[in-house]
Amino acid sequence: MWLNDAPCAECPIGARTHPQIIAMADAATRLLAGWNRGDAIKRYTESESELIETRALTRARDAEISRREMFSFFKSNLGRAAGLVVAVSLGDATKPNAATPVNTMERARARLGAPTSEYVASARFATLEVAAYCTACGLCAKICPSKAIEFRSKEGYFVLGFEPPKCIGVECALCKLICPANAITLQPGATREAVMAHDQKVLRAGSLTICVKCFTPFAAEPGESFCPMCRAAEANAKTLANDLFKKRIERISE
Repeated sequence: MWLNDAPCAECPIGARTHPQIIAMADAATRLLAGWNRGDAIKRYTESESELIETRALTRARDAEISRREMFSFFKSNLGRAAGLVVAVSLGDATKPNAATPVNTMERARARLGAPTSEYVASARFATLEVAAYCTACGLCAKICPSKAIEFRSKEGYFVLGFEPPKCIGVECALCKLICPANAITLQPGATREAVMAHDQKVLRAGSLTICVKCFTPFAAEPGESFCPMCRAAEANAKTLANDLFKKRIERISE
């Protein structure tokens, strides 16, 4: 696929958008390298060959996107754009808003088959691990936009599962940001087995304890009877009480 970035030199916002366009193409190239297709995308400004064909970026109704819309698209959707470029480079000429990024990447992987390398070094995939001190709150599964993380609980037992092919990658990282226990680690890239996995990987599983204060089920450490939220609230209350006590002592001593 040829990417005609030559007009960026004359575009009023080219200085701002061109680096993002290059980053988008480079991200897609790194992704395709895992399938030995790293040369599938070529930029016009870095090649002396003639441009075979050019097409304007269009939306669903074939109306050209304005410069402002194009800049906004590349700024906030770099990961999505890279996935779209991969799909288009494989002959899947999908319009930008015709499918979700996950579906676009799933179709692209179906066309590519299994990676030729043991490890796909791309931020479009992620290796996710959960530490043993996970509290089983389930927030990571609730916020995951692609439903790559699933939290299930039944009869005092929980399972936290992960489907690597559905993960948007480290450019998302919402699960890590929202985790109150800081138990999630993300690394860019994934193994060939993870990229092609059809089964859910169990990140953590175990028994649940009912909080004696708010009755919320959580994964407890030995001897714990309060959930993390109640422990935090109790700690804050003790800190506030100690501060008030110190201020009262200071007033009495004055």
